[in-house]
Amino acid sequence: VSNKLVFNVIDNGHATVAISAPVSGVCVGENIVVTAVVSNEGARPVYNWRVNGQAVAANAPVLRLSNVTVPNLV
Repeated sequence: VSNKLVFNVIDNGHATVAISAPVSGVCVGENIVVTAVVSNEGARPVYNWRVNGQAVAANAPVLRLSNVTVPNLV
């Protein structure tokens, strides 16, 4: 005879992300800050920032870019 195991699954919904960046435009050579605002992210969200397809920055909700060039696609 086995022990009976009972558990509940809690659905926290889907994670959503909003990206915040300067809205007035950025000039070449400027520094900018881009922020990810996440909801329903769970216990350990992972942040993966890419600029022009290349991985940049640590696992953090904020990306700081120095000396912006043309074109930089985040």
